[in-house]
Amino acid sequence: MRRLTRRRALQLLGLGPVALGLRTARAAGEDGRMFLFVFVDGGWDPTFVFADLLDVDGVDTEADARVETSGSLSWVGTEARTATRAFFESWGDRCCILNGLEVRSITHEACRRIVLTGGSEAAADDWPAILAGTASGWTLPDLVLSGPAFTSRYSSSVVRIGPDGQLGKLLSGEVFGDSDVTLRGPGDAVQALTDTLMRQRLDAFEATAGAGRPVRVAGDLQRALDQLEMMRSLEGGLELGLDSTSLVSVADRVVPALDCLELGLSRCAVVEHRGQFDVGWDSHADIGQQSDHYEVLFDDLDAILAELAVRTGPGGGALLDEVTVVVLSEMGRAPIVNSRGGKDHWTFTSALLVGSGVAGGQVVGGFDDRLLGVPIDLETGAPSDDGVALTSANLGATLLALGGIDPEGHLPGVDPIVACLS
Repeated sequence: MRRLTRRRALQLLGLGPVALGLRTARAAGEDGRMFLFVFVDGGWDPTFVFADLLDVDGVDTEADARVETSGSLSWVGTEARTATRAFFESWGDRCCILNGLEVRSITHEACRRIVLTGGSEAAADDWPAILAGTASGWTLPDLVLSGPAFTSRYSSSVVRIGPDGQLGKLLSGEVFGDSDVTLRGPGDAVQALTDTLMRQRLDAFEATAGAGRPVRVAGDLQRALDQLEMMRSLEGGLELGLDSTSLVSVADRVVPALDCLELGLSRCAVVEHRGQFDVGWDSHADIGQQSDHYEVLFDDLDAILAELAVRTGPGGGALLDEVTVVVLSEMGRAPIVNSRGGKDHWTFTSALLVGSGVAGGQVVGGFDDRLLGVPIDLETGAPSDDGVALTSANLGATLLALGGIDPEGHLPGVDPIVACLS
């Protein structure tokens, strides 16, 4: 795994924290907590790892599955699934498994929106966009390497690297070489005049437009220009390219995001995980593939957490103490194997929270013997007949609380899962 340490980046650029706009003490509190989202694309089967439903009539599980433990944490594993076991043995005390989340759809696109925004409304922002968009001072607030992103109000906070690393190519000028036509970018003098003209026009627009949306738009554009100047200064010292080769591990693909988190440039980063050989997790046939997908996933997660543990965050401590890793999928898999040996879509699923602010070493929530989520006491995380039936909105409220944001302002009437918070 290639590493760009914060100190090395500053040496390469000849800049200090003030020149870079980095606030080295910001990560000490919730408003400085950062987030890495690993989105498992296609729908995982919670019974392979997260949900202990062994020997339950009506739920098909692996024949050799067994409950494994490390400290106070338990999960489902097999003798052969060594990467999963190694991950939980190394990091289980920092892990909170969240079971029984309802997504309330069985189509991929609808479920992606629901699990990341809490609802099906088109005009909604996902959790990374809200966490990044409501905070100030981040150069690349919500860095999307791959995977879904849903935005409305906070669209200006989302920065996509692009499937072929287009962001890095734009900053370096390499993008001109990808064209069949000979192209050349503007020189420094022309670029400076263009930037000055843009700022003058934005100032004039903001002064005459009045309050409301026009002022917000002008402010967003001004921030975009500021961010562009910052990124130009970073070009050459920060690698924002993306290896699009399908067999490159997610642990390696995520390095640009780790660099940006380490430097305090991004509050959130998103990367997609498509399982073994990048084929996706949508196992309508041969459900046994999920075991291989989980092994690849936890091998990648182990490498990512190990890297976070040795990097220094903007707050001066280990980056893992400043970053919450959120691992989730858009849906679960049905309890019964179908005629093709696979499992179809299911509206109940699990999530995994690791790292900063997480009350680790525990399983919160659960499933009944029909693989339906059970109501829980939000304070203790234990099943309760008088408790709350968990939805993805409760997960979102929990993440916002971790980020120092009042969930009520974005998810009225939805409470966070307090048991997940340290």
